[in-house]
Amino acid sequence: MIKHNPNPIKYLPLVHKIAKKYYDNYDGFGYSDLFQAGCVGLMKAVKNYEPTKSAFTTHAYINIKGGIANYIKTNGKHKYISLDTPVNDEGSKTLLDTIPDDPPVDYENLMLQEKIKSVLNGLQDTHKDVIQYRFFDGLYLNEISEILGLSHQRVQKIEIEALKEIKKSLKLKRQELKQLAIKAGLISL
Repeated sequence: MIKHNPNPIKYLPLVHKIAKKYYDNYDGFGYSDLFQAGCVGLMKAVKNYEPTKSAFTTHAYINIKGGIANYIKTNGKHKYISLDTPVNDEGSKTLLDTIPDDPPVDYENLMLQEKIKSVLNGLQDTHKDVIQYRFFDGLYLNEISEILGLSHQRVQKIEIEALKEIKKSLKLKRQELKQLAIKAGLISL
């Protein structure tokens, strides 16, 4: 089998989107540095891509985020907060006091997340990529169409097909599916 490497230029909007999210959430890092780190991750994704293991967009997304996260870790300029930092005016309660000893485990939510992941893994690669970009990464249809090199209408059709397949697999009504996804933390209101 001949290994076909995707064109990295096509995925620069994805690098931009991820770098922008990190830029907005981490002080002390320049956007161009984060973008460059994301491009390094993208090139690593192109170099190491195995078509039999996953869709390239998923592989690229993971490597781009990893490249940026590694850059931040290596060049850590953000400030760390001590757990002894007071959280009230009197100083009697610290940040450590606000952390629960045993966070409650929502087994129903965990089971739902696993079921949704299982359904998503059963989708065709393009359908999975569209759902990933649209609902997990928060991209707009025009951004997804740029990344995938498809028309806006085709991406919209793929999204509809994928949602129908998910709904069919889960045997849920649209409103129920949305409520479960919100509860599972997969999408927000």
